Amino acid sequence: MTSLLKQLGVYGWKKEDENLVLSSLLTGDPLIMIGASGAAKSHIACKVAQALGKRFIAYDASKALFEDVLGFPNVESLKNGRVEYVPSAVTVFDKDYILIDEINRALPELQAKWLEIIRSRKIMGFPTEVKWVWAAMNPSTDSRYNGTQIMDAALIGRFSIFLYPPEALDMEEEDRIQVVEHINGDDAPSLGEWIQGMNSRTVSSEQTDKTGQQ
Repeated sequence: MTSLLKQLGVYGWKKEDENLVLSSLLTGDPLIMIGASGAAKSHIACKVAQALGKRFIAYDASKALFEDVLGFPNVESLKNGRVEYVPSAVTVFDKDYILIDEINRALPELQAKWLEIIRSRKIMGFPTEVKWVWAAMNPSTDSRYNGTQIMDAALIGRFSIFLYPPEALDMEEEDRIQVVEHINGDDAPSLGEWIQGMNSRTVSSEQTDKTGQQ
């Protein structure tokens, strides 16, 4: 059977990598991807969410404020002695599936605030609808990546599944060619404006839905 990841436009990943992805989807155990920029870490999370039709958001931990994730206190409810938060399009409560990107670029004081979400699917004690939590980061030991923070041991310990996506030079030549030729939703967004009927994505929405059913 053709690799499900290839059907989603993710090339060069081993069968073992795909098994880890499927394992996390099956059990809900938190998964963290550690690899170089351009290794399709964010891409695979987005495509899996699209294929399964899940409410998804990717947080950039290097930029996200905790108020973005939690929302702002509802002043009116506080007057009545209740603690509630005003939701927005980016708050976590109604999401099924989240990606915490650049998790090792989060400031140490913000790293601790992700702990509860990753393992308990709660935030400040409030339950969420989140079932799947993935994270992504560049290797802290790689000198190519400045600005990474030392990961708190408790934060690392929240993850059950560790996945190391391959870099392009570690792939077979056929897979490298597919990577180069692949066009995802972020590439060449204006092609359809100039070429009538041109689909600017290598993997269509219909193919993604079909893979989700599989």
